[in-house]
Amino acid sequence: MSGSWRNSLYTPTMIQKIDNNYFIVDCWHHRIIYNDNLRDKISAWKTLTEDINGGHTLACDGEFYFCDDTDSGQIKIFSKSESGGGYLLVGNLEGVIGRPHFIKYDDLTKSTYILSSMAAFMLKLQKAGNDFEITKFNLSYLENVYARSFSIVGNFIYIVTGSGKIFQTEYLDDSYRVVDCWEVPEKFFGMNFLDKIDDYWYLTTYQNKRGQIRPNFIRVEELDCLAKNDYEDLYQLMDFQGVPYYITHFDGKHFITEIDICSGVKSFCTNGKFITDIETYYFFERRSEESALRRQRLI
Repeated sequence: MSGSWRNSLYTPTMIQKIDNNYFIVDCWHHRIIYNDNLRDKISAWKTLTEDINGGHTLACDGEFYFCDDTDSGQIKIFSKSESGGGYLLVGNLEGVIGRPHFIKYDDLTKSTYILSSMAAFMLKLQKAGNDFEITKFNLSYLENVYARSFSIVGNFIYIVTGSGKIFQTEYLDDSYRVVDCWEVPEKFFGMNFLDKIDDYWYLTTYQNKRGQIRPNFIRVEELDCLAKNDYEDLYQLMDFQGVPYYITHFDGKHFITEIDICSGVKSFCTNGKFITDIETYYFFERRSEESALRRQRLI
């Protein structure tokens, strides 16, 4: 049925909650959708945009909503409609080379950070009156390296890479100096996301060193444990079938998306060292022919 791709998810890379709305970045459908609950079918969700090419993340500074238009090399900026009837496209940052792949707003610095996955730099956006001051920081240690994301933990930015290295960097002083670096086993080389939840580091991965798709979801108490293959495997516990991707936190839970061969959204809670209340909100085991066509081109 024409348009039936809108009734499903195809590689949802991130779920966010901003104010009273939930947002899903539906990467291979080239769109971002939103809804006021997680019970409705995907077909009932509203559309923020269907005009991004392989977007991955959405972040908000309290006023503006930023999403990466990854394969078009752009950042789209939205704001709420004054009539309260949705969202409006109010800006477009063009010419962002190297596939902008991850955006995060940091309340401590009142800044929005954008990581280019292939061009070894970070952009920092700060409000300056009715505009933004944009600063570009070159990250030489990411040259010729693919980097899908970063996280802010404490006073540091942690960048995961496709070369099997995790970089801990200074960012409050705008130096992006590497403070520490950890290497992971070859099976975890293609890392997606790293985050700290309570006393554990949680890591999602996509490919091994050969580039073969070998998804993993693991946790460790110390990042040094990774090189020693001393980790806890959570993939089966979470009942994943696809690739675990980005992790977000809201509603007193930790949310994680599932991409590639299967598409879905899950959540879990933590109680000390225990993972509890695992819940699946959306799951699509196969993609339709319409979804395959949508991935290849905007329709």
